[in-house]
Amino acid sequence: MKNLSLISASVPVVYLAGGMKSGWQDAVIKAVPGVIFIDPRQHGLSEEPDYTAWDLAGVERCDLVFGFMEEDNPGGAGLAVEFGWGARAGKHIILVEAEAYAQKRYFGMVRALANQRFDTTAFGVTPLGAGIRAL
Repeated sequence: MKNLSLISASVPVVYLAGGMKSGWQDAVIKAVPGVIFIDPRQHGLSEEPDYTAWDLAGVERCDLVFGFMEEDNPGGAGLAVEFGWGARAGKHIILVEAEAYAQKRYFGMVRALANQRFDTTAFGVTPLGAGIRAL
Protein backbone atom coordinates (compact mmCIF):
# COMPACT_ATOMS: atom_id res chain seq x y z
CA MET A 1 0.00 0.00 0.00
CA LYS A 2 2.94 2.29 -0.54
CA ASN A 3 2.22 5.75 -1.94
CA LEU A 4 -1.56 5.40 -1.85
CA SER A 5 -1.84 9.08 -0.98
CA LEU A 6 -0.26 9.91 -4.36
CA ILE A 7 -2.77 7.94 -6.41
CA SER A 8 -4.87 9.78 -8.95
CA ALA A 9 -8.58 9.59 -8.34
CA SER A 10 -9.01 8.14 -11.83
CA VAL A 11 -7.00 4.97 -11.11
CA PRO A 12 -9.14 2.28 -9.47
CA VAL A 13 -7.78 0.68 -6.30
CA VAL A 14 -8.78 -2.95 -5.76
CA TYR A 15 -8.36 -4.98 -2.57
CA LEU A 16 -7.83 -8.70 -3.20
CA ALA A 17 -9.65 -10.88 -0.64
CA GLY A 18 -9.48 -14.65 -0.50
CA GLY A 19 -7.11 -17.59 -0.22
CA MET A 20 -3.42 -16.90 0.18
CA LYS A 21 -1.85 -20.10 -1.16
CA SER A 22 -2.78 -20.79 -4.78
CA GLY A 23 -1.56 -17.52 -6.32
CA TRP A 24 -4.87 -16.62 -7.97
CA GLN A 25 -4.03 -12.96 -7.25
CA ASP A 26 -1.15 -13.07 -9.74
CA ALA A 27 -3.52 -14.09 -12.55
CA VAL A 28 -5.91 -11.24 -11.74
CA ILE A 29 -3.14 -8.66 -11.45
CA LYS A 30 -1.66 -9.74 -14.79
CA ALA A 31 -5.04 -9.85 -16.55
CA VAL A 32 -6.25 -6.41 -15.45
CA PRO A 33 -3.69 -3.64 -16.12
CA GLY A 34 -4.15 -0.02 -15.15
CA VAL A 35 -5.38 -0.87 -11.65
CA ILE A 36 -3.67 -0.51 -8.29
CA PHE A 37 -4.00 -3.70 -6.29
CA ILE A 38 -3.78 -4.05 -2.54
CA ASP A 39 -2.61 -7.62 -2.07
CA PRO A 40 -2.52 -8.97 1.51
CA ARG A 41 0.17 -11.47 0.57
CA GLN A 42 2.60 -8.55 0.51
CA HIS A 43 2.39 -7.39 4.10
CA GLY A 44 4.58 -10.13 5.60
CA LEU A 45 2.92 -9.79 8.99
CA SER A 46 2.37 -12.82 11.22
CA GLU A 47 0.65 -11.42 14.31
CA GLU A 48 -3.14 -11.51 14.08
CA PRO A 49 -3.75 -7.93 15.32
CA ASP A 50 -1.13 -6.59 12.89
CA TYR A 51 -2.32 -8.31 9.71
CA THR A 52 -5.95 -7.70 10.61
CA ALA A 53 -5.29 -3.96 10.94
CA TRP A 54 -3.34 -3.95 7.65
CA ASP A 55 -6.08 -5.81 5.80
CA LEU A 56 -8.89 -3.63 7.12
CA ALA A 57 -6.92 -0.46 6.32
CA GLY A 58 -6.53 -1.81 2.78
CA VAL A 59 -10.28 -2.35 2.49
CA GLU A 60 -10.86 1.21 3.69
CA ARG A 61 -8.47 2.62 1.06
CA CYS A 62 -9.82 0.69 -1.91
CA ASP A 63 -12.62 1.45 -4.34
CA LEU A 64 -13.54 -2.17 -4.88
CA VAL A 65 -13.14 -5.41 -2.93
CA PHE A 66 -12.56 -8.41 -5.20
CA GLY A 67 -12.96 -11.73 -3.40
CA PHE A 68 -12.24 -15.22 -4.64
CA MET A 69 -13.61 -18.13 -2.63
CA GLU A 70 -11.59 -21.10 -3.81
CA GLU A 71 -12.87 -24.62 -3.44
CA ASP A 72 -10.05 -25.56 -1.05
CA ASN A 73 -10.47 -22.55 1.25
CA PRO A 74 -11.33 -24.12 4.62
CA GLY A 75 -13.85 -21.52 5.72
CA GLY A 76 -13.46 -18.07 4.24
CA ALA A 77 -13.43 -16.26 7.59
CA GLY A 78 -10.94 -13.61 6.45
CA LEU A 79 -12.85 -12.94 3.23
CA ALA A 80 -16.07 -12.68 5.27
CA VAL A 81 -14.55 -10.05 7.57
CA GLU A 82 -13.12 -8.09 4.63
CA PHE A 83 -16.46 -8.17 2.81
CA GLY A 84 -18.33 -7.06 5.94
CA TRP A 85 -15.89 -4.21 6.51
CA GLY A 86 -16.13 -3.20 2.87
CA ALA A 87 -19.92 -3.38 2.81
CA ARG A 88 -20.18 -1.20 5.89
CA ALA A 89 -17.84 1.31 4.23
CA GLY A 90 -19.95 1.35 1.05
CA LYS A 91 -17.35 -0.35 -1.16
CA HIS A 92 -18.29 -2.10 -4.38
CA ILE A 93 -17.87 -5.83 -3.75
CA ILE A 94 -17.35 -8.62 -6.26
CA LEU A 95 -17.42 -12.29 -5.29
CA VAL A 96 -16.11 -15.08 -7.49
CA GLU A 97 -17.10 -18.37 -5.89
CA ALA A 98 -15.87 -21.80 -6.91
CA GLU A 99 -18.76 -24.07 -7.76
CA ALA A 100 -17.11 -26.89 -5.80
CA TYR A 101 -16.61 -24.81 -2.62
CA ALA A 102 -17.54 -27.24 0.16
CA GLN A 103 -18.95 -24.64 2.59
CA LYS A 104 -21.20 -22.97 -0.02
CA ARG A 105 -24.28 -23.78 2.04
CA TYR A 106 -23.00 -21.63 4.93
CA PHE A 107 -21.68 -18.75 2.86
CA GLY A 108 -25.00 -17.01 2.17
CA MET A 109 -24.39 -13.89 4.27
CA VAL A 110 -21.11 -13.24 2.51
CA ARG A 111 -22.75 -13.86 -0.87
CA ALA A 112 -25.49 -11.38 0.04
CA LEU A 113 -22.94 -8.61 0.64
CA ALA A 114 -21.62 -8.79 -2.92
CA ASN A 115 -22.80 -6.24 -5.48
CA GLN A 116 -21.83 -8.71 -8.19
CA ARG A 117 -21.42 -12.50 -8.02
CA PHE A 118 -19.76 -14.85 -10.47
CA ASP A 119 -18.70 -18.47 -10.55
CA THR A 120 -15.22 -19.52 -11.57
CA THR A 121 -16.13 -19.85 -15.24
CA ALA A 122 -15.92 -16.04 -15.38
CA PHE A 123 -12.85 -15.72 -13.16
CA GLY A 124 -10.63 -12.68 -13.39
CA VAL A 125 -11.02 -10.22 -16.22
CA THR A 126 -14.78 -10.28 -16.76
CA PRO A 127 -15.89 -9.81 -13.12
CA LEU A 128 -13.25 -7.24 -12.26
CA GLY A 129 -13.74 -5.29 -15.48
CA ALA A 130 -17.49 -5.20 -14.84
CA GLY A 131 -16.89 -3.99 -11.31
CA ILE A 132 -14.50 -1.26 -12.34
CA ARG A 133 -17.01 -0.02 -14.93
CA ALA A 134 -19.65 0.06 -12.18
CA LEU A 135 -17.60 2.45 -10.00
